[in-house]
Amino acid sequence: MLRSFIDVQHICHSVLNNDWETMTAQQQHDFSVVFCNFLVHSYGPRLLRYLKQQHIREENIEIHSINQSPASSFAVIQVRLLENNGETLDIPVKFHFVLGKWKVCDVAMNGISLVDDYRSMFNNMLRNNTISDLIGTLAYQSEQLQVA
Repeated sequence: MLRSFIDVQHICHSVLNNDWETMTAQQQHDFSVVFCNFLVHSYGPRLLRYLKQQHIREENIEIHSINQSPASSFAVIQVRLLENNGETLDIPVKFHFVLGKWKVCDVAMNGISLVDDYRSMFNNMLRNNTISDLIGTLAYQSEQLQVA
């Protein structure tokens, strides 16, 4: 269900940047599947645990501001979570309008973009490894997260 709200193709292209263009269609597909699985298994349980610990329900979530250029297919929505201790947590969520739907294409936590962070990590990995190595590593890490 969570995957239907994520623009996996855009995220994958963004994190791999120029390397995406050199990949075969099969490699792009394989990377998209394993990276999406990795993200869901890595962040999904943590997000749910955080929301439960902070007793955050729909009434504790505010849309603080929306930033979209009139002709753009991108928008950034500032989501504000009201924690049970009275503190607020602002999370900029970037959306991409694709195939008639708004889908998440980036999230920033503590000022760090998920896409930028993974782009940096993957660039470092790909200096000494192949795309196939990266796909294998992500598949393995995703499996380990499912077991944990």
